[in-house]
Amino acid sequence: MDKTILICPVCGETLFLEEKRVYCSKGHSFDKAKEGYFYLITKQGYSLSGDSAESVRARREFLNSGYYSVLAKALVEAVEKYGKNNDVLTDVCCGEGYYSGYIKNNSSLELSVTGFDLSKAAVKLAAKAYPENLFYTANISFIPQKTSSADIMLHSFAPVHNAEFSRVLKKEGYLIDVIPSKRHLWQLKEVLYEKPYENDEKSTVGEPFRLVESITVTETVTLDKNGVKNVLFMTPYAYKTAENAEKKLLELESLTTEVGFVINIYKNSKDAF
Repeated sequence: MDKTILICPVCGETLFLEEKRVYCSKGHSFDKAKEGYFYLITKQGYSLSGDSAESVRARREFLNSGYYSVLAKALVEAVEKYGKNNDVLTDVCCGEGYYSGYIKNNSSLELSVTGFDLSKAAVKLAAKAYPENLFYTANISFIPQKTSSADIMLHSFAPVHNAEFSRVLKKEGYLIDVIPSKRHLWQLKEVLYEKPYENDEKSTVGEPFRLVESITVTETVTLDKNGVKNVLFMTPYAYKTAENAEKKLLELESLTTEVGFVINIYKNSKDAF
């Protein structure tokens, strides 16, 4: 049996790995799904919802088309700057695993990757696409991973839980947080809204994290018809947009738009728990 960096979501004890399950010394056991991930959401009161299968599939197809490659490449550079060989990288709200998978496959560093998401549909795709990485379902309010078990945490376009992120991350470890830049998808907004608005670029990462660097990357991309459809259904625009505006967008054969991302690098400055 092999000891993992995961902890039991029922009692908090270390989880041990067998071929088709993980289990703890108190007898709690969790089977590995056929796709290769572990379902570790058991605590009552935690949200069990997540991105829909439709949204996850749209994001997988969109990202695999390379439209956000400028971000993926910048994340590799950030990890190589702040990481080292044999680091554990934990992908928070990993979705279908694109960014951490890209980093592992393109970085000069040897990395061990874990990732979790609330959406079972997302984790299924992640585990199938990147079987060398360890994926599981979890809510950010309780991450079933050992205290101080991650050297780097990657967090993109998702809710923040400062205390839990700090617990899982090593003291002096790095949190790489990605948010949209001011004019991200600006030309898409011009189609959807009469008066487009800029993003505020405000992160909700706070104490005990300390900002050490902020990087903005931008690019202009041309989405084909399928790319336009996918970017709509992988974002909140799918349920926030008026029907007539959505119809107008989906009638486009292509769309050239700005994309931009702010990559904030934080150091975990709190003493280990």
